[in-house]
Formats: sequence, structure tokens, C-alpha cells
Amino acid sequence: MTVPILGIDIAKGSFQVSLRQAGKKYNRTFRNEAKGFAKLDKWLTKHEVEQLHACMEATGRYWEELAWHLHQGEHTVSVVNPARIHNYAKSKLTRNKTDKLDAQLIADYCATQHPATWTPPPPEVRELQALVRHLEDVQQIHNQESNRLGSGVPAATVREMLQKHVAFLDAQLEDLQQQIEDHIDRHPGLKQHSELLASIPGIGTLTAAKLLGENIQSFSSTRALAAYAGLNPQHGDSGSSVRRKPR
Repeated sequence: MTVPILGIDIAKGSFQVSLRQAGKKYNRTFRNEAKGFAKLDKWLTKHEVEQLHACMEATGRYWEELAWHLHQGEHTVSVVNPARIHNYAKSKLTRNKTDKLDAQLIADYCATQHPATWTPPPPEVRELQALVRHLEDVQQIHNQESNRLGSGVPAATVREMLQKHVAFLDAQLEDLQQQIEDHIDRHPGLKQHSELLASIPGIGTLTAAKLLGENIQSFSSTRALAAYAGLNPQHGDSGSSVRRKPR
């Protein structure tokens, strides 16, 4: 029996789905939130879908919660690089672009290309990722406020408010760094990987935490990790005339 396919075009506030089941196609839009996920479950039950293969693009962080929800529902989930879908659309000479058509295209890609199954990171890695990303966000705000303060603020009241905000952010940064260290210490696997990374010259505890938060330990090879990070060179040689500089 063919497993139903669910193509998902994900966005910040909503997601469009295209369900392929027994030769039929069904389309629907849901809110990208918990209530929308519950409505999706009811919609799938209405169509008598127990298990399916869902496919979506890795668009920002918008896909993460839905992917987790579907995975917890024991569905097969694939999360693919948007460049793959873009080039697949070009190969099919697709001229139009709407959310509905994109969801149908992703469903077709899933059915014909059989993308790899997405495996979610362990809960402790996901929590570490959230802590590290929040630390980076707070650090960015801290830098912005510090730059405003350093540029010279003529109004004493505004200067005082900026000083208080910077002091508050300093305390948050210190607290977050301590939480990250405590979190790693509570999980032997993370602690072991952190110590190995920190043994490399130039990598400190915080950098190790950032790398572990992106789940680099799950990659099968250094080549795969370099490609994910965008650090592998791209060559452009063809025939006798095309000689693009590697980048």
C-alpha cells in the first residue's frame, strides 16, 4: 500500500498542505501554531490518514515546531534544503508560484525523489540550541544599546535609561552563560563532546556550546558538516571557456 504524501509550504504565520492519497489530491491552509497543528490532525483523520510521509523546506525556524509535531505523531518527516525544491521546480519548467502550487510541488518532490528522513535532535540538544540562540539575540541587543550609549546621548534621561538597560542585559548574559554551562554539565554526552571541542586550540567553552547546539555531532562526516556550514569551495569549470573563480 502506498503511503500518503503531504507536501507542506511553510511560512511564519501559516502553512499550506497538499495531501496525495490513493490518486487524489487535497489542499488546505492552517495556522502555524499549536491550534493549527490540532486542526491538521483532525483533517488527516477525516481523510482516514494514519501514517504519511510529510516533506517541507528548512525555511528559517518556521518549520521546526510542525516537524516535531508530525514526528511525535509517528509520521515520516523530511526537511529539505529550499535550493533542492527551487531547482526541482526549474527542472519541471514551473512558471507560476503560489502557496498552493508550492505545496503541490513539494509533495511531487517527496513522491519522486524520496528525500531522507529527518531525525530530530535529542531534547537536551534542542534545549541547548534554544539557550545559545537566545544568548546570541541578547548579545546583539546589548551591542546595539552599547553603541547608542557610546555614540553620545545629549539627553541625561535617555542616557540613564540606556545605562540601566545595558546593565540589565549584562546580568542576562551572565545568567545565560551560567545556564549553558550547567546544562552541559548535567548531560554526560554533551559534556564529553564539549571537552573534546574545547581541547582544540581557539575553541572555548561558549564556542563549543554553540557548535553542539547546532547538533554538529549528528553529521556522518566532516564533508557533510562543511557543506552544511557553507565552507566547502564551489568550482565552475566547463569546456574550454568557462573558468569561474572558486568560491
